[in-house]
Amino acid sequence: MECVKDKELGANGREKTVRRWQSTEKEIMGVPIVDKYKYLGTYLDFKLREESQVNHTRQKSNWIYIKLYPYLVNASADGRRDMWQTMVAPLFNGLLALMGEEKSVANLSQVFTIWYGSFK
Repeated sequence: MECVKDKELGANGREKTVRRWQSTEKEIMGVPIVDKYKYLGTYLDFKLREESQVNHTRQKSNWIYIKLYPYLVNASADGRRDMWQTMVAPLFNGLLALMGEEKSVANLSQVFTIWYGSFK
């Protein structure tokens, strides 16, 4: 394993430097080593952080909102709620399972912000 510095956008939109551990091997006994993996709808990285799942949930809920916008413009409040419960709420199932073990208040508040913001 080696430490690699990457640049990514932070929550405030500024670029920040992040250190990540990266494997020097490509595979172990024929099994490939990957940075993140999707298992039963939940994105896992090698440190089992919820960051990749949060990003996926945010992107997918925004994409669904864009695709459903023509319907949601004229829908009643009950119709909007039903579409949210059917299309968007299941995205949070994997994330809520990870949040049961989360100790950070900042990460929990970020998830709840996405949860409340997804009901548009």
